[in-house]
Amino acid sequence: MADGIYLRGVMNILNLSESAVNKLVEEGYLTYTKRGAKGKRVFDKALVQEFKRAPAYQSFKKQTVLVYLRCETEEQERMMKRKVERYCKKNNFKANIIAQLNQGIKEISQQSYKLTINYIFEHTGIAGLIFYGRTDDTREIKKIFQAREEVFSYCIQDLDANLHKTSIC
Repeated sequence: MADGIYLRGVMNILNLSESAVNKLVEEGYLTYTKRGAKGKRVFDKALVQEFKRAPAYQSFKKQTVLVYLRCETEEQERMMKRKVERYCKKNNFKANIIAQLNQGIKEISQQSYKLTINYIFEHTGIAGLIFYGRTDDTREIKKIFQAREEVFSYCIQDLDANLHKTSIC
């Protein structure tokens, strides 16, 4: 079985859940070549890797949204995180949340700001930014995203209107 892999291997290669892989099989994007000894499906590894480069794969892959929160209280932070999670679930996004309480510190030397800047420049597949706070670091991160093409930048208050829409644009 040098060229065959089981479902778990397909999930690892494509970085998708079992249900997403099953949906790809149902829709004919992936096919298994045979059944293993215990009835497990065996997929052709080369075909799975070829599919990873196909446009159909990109539509199943969740895009990442960077969430930068500078809230005043822990309760406000929890509320904002819940709002973001609902939005991301509805729009098939994966949220990478970086949060730090705003305790009167407004300079951009914050650790959370440094983490965010590093994340922005190390990851290419970021779909957009969701932010909250009126600090210098928040404004700087917003400027970076507004300069990038094909990404969105939302203040968290804008999500309420977008939770009721089917698309974000």
